Amino acid sequence: MLNRILVILVVIGLSLAAYVRWSPVEPTMWHVMPEVSGVGDVSSYNGHIAARQITTTPEGVLSALDRTILAAPRTKRIAGDVEAGMLTYEIRSAVLAFPDFVTVAISDDRLLVIQGRSQFGGDQGGNAERIALWLDNLGPLVVPPS
Repeated sequence: MLNRILVILVVIGLSLAAYVRWSPVEPTMWHVMPEVSGVGDVSSYNGHIAARQITTTPEGVLSALDRTILAAPRTKRIAGDVEAGMLTYEIRSAVLAFPDFVTVAISDDRLLVIQGRSQFGGDQGGNAERIALWLDNLGPLVVPPS
């Protein structure tokens, strides 16, 4: 009886892992303009948003950020482009391939907005760490919050 329960739990676990790894991605669900009220960072249960003033052209900031993001492992752009002013990426975790979705955009008031969201479960701080690293890599292209 115990073996049977164990087998059922393993099958359920493998099925869930397979669903997470191979679930379809709908870019239009994730490729939406992040909403911010000003410069700063906001974390939530399933993600993180950062907004910064830019010091150069929107195209310059987005091009630099696009190169940085696409250099990360298990990352691909799923929607948008630099010219449109908004890009969305899918980033998968190393072991179970859990997807995170990151949208970067320039708002109407020239703020760089980066929003990272986890599709399954809570964020565990991964999006905040990733976004902080990207902002550091941008250096003088963005103004740190005061």
